[in-house]
Order: sequence, then C-alpha cells, then structure tokens
Amino acid sequence: MMRAANLTDPAEVRAFLGAVRDQALDAIAAGKDATEAPKKRMFSRHEARRRILEAERAILALIELAMAALPEPGAETPGEGSAT
Repeated sequence: MMRAANLTDPAEVRAFLGAVRDQALDAIAAGKDATEAPKKRMFSRHEARRRILEAERAILALIELAMAALPEPGAETPGEGSAT
C-alpha cells in the first residue's frame, strides 16, 4: 500500500517524482507503439491500451498521494503562526 509522500524530505520527493516519471514513460511508450504502423508494433492494440490505462491509474494515484500530503488551504504550516 502506498502512503502520502513526505514532501519536506528531498529523498522522498525524488523517489516520488521518479515513480511518476516511470509511469509516464510507460504510458508514452505504449502510446507511441500503438501509433506505429501495424507491422512495426511491439504490442497488440489491446495490450497497449491495457498498459496505458494501468499507467493512468498509477499516475492519478501518485498525484492523489501527493495532494494528500499537502496542508489544507488556510492551514498553518509548521513554523508559521502569529508573532504576537
């Protein structure tokens, strides 16, 4: 099970962005393959579609995890506060 990334930890952000990049590259490769001439395709249309949909789900899940790690709008972040 994936968890929300700690966006204040550079190592976690690097790993998170690497996962997004990997999924995007998978989708792009499947899309490029699907647009090749039929004799040049590595995957069937159905396999290319499956790979694209799988990458889509993974990318959207990763974005949701990143959004969950962000503070709610208007919420104070650590170190913020009134200096009165």
